[in-house]
Amino acid sequence: MRRARVVIDVGATSIMAIAAVAMAVSFFSDRYRPSGRNQSPQPQRIADWREASRHGIRLGAEDAPVVITEFVDFQCPFCRTAQPTVDSILAETDDVAIVIIHLPLMQIHSYAMAAAIAAECAHAQGRFEEMASALFAQQSLLGQRPLLSYAEDAEVPDLPAFAGCITQPPDSFPRLVKGAELASEYSVLGTPTFWVNGKVSSLRTLRHDVDSALAVERLRHR
Repeated sequence: MRRARVVIDVGATSIMAIAAVAMAVSFFSDRYRPSGRNQSPQPQRIADWREASRHGIRLGAEDAPVVITEFVDFQCPFCRTAQPTVDSILAETDDVAIVIIHLPLMQIHSYAMAAAIAAECAHAQGRFEEMASALFAQQSLLGQRPLLSYAEDAEVPDLPAFAGCITQPPDSFPRLVKGAELASEYSVLGTPTFWVNGKVSSLRTLRHDVDSALAVERLRHR
């Protein structure tokens, strides 16, 4: 009986978290709207991409010579479509890593911020990659399915801690704030946006750009 009550309480907290995030979104959106300050076109190469990428979540080897930087919205269908390509590239070689930078497009995706917070809270327990996969797998149910159930799918070990974490306001998460600031600085207006070692890429050209970057790095280290 006691265990059942804990599960019910945590589930209720998870549902309440969506409401708490919704109340905070207008403040966060007004303060950090990506397209609000910089209307210039995105450059084709980002000179200081390494510095910018320090503000994301890195997956893969720390010494990987090629780094994909991806601006992600977990409610974005195009991000979901891109995920198998990204996963296959990472599975092929240890010479490629990826850095995920949050960019929830709140104006068009009502639950993107809640999903980004859930990903951050899973990351705090070492389960970011698993949470990202769970969010994309059940993307159509965002806002209908409790975030706690995504955490269960991702095997987040401490569910009560996760439930408490997702009730925090968006500006409690530095990577969320910084992601929006970087998007504004570099005129990133949509997701997914990719950089490959600083070269602006797209899903259509991503594999080619990664292969080219790998070839350059291999020549450099001959």
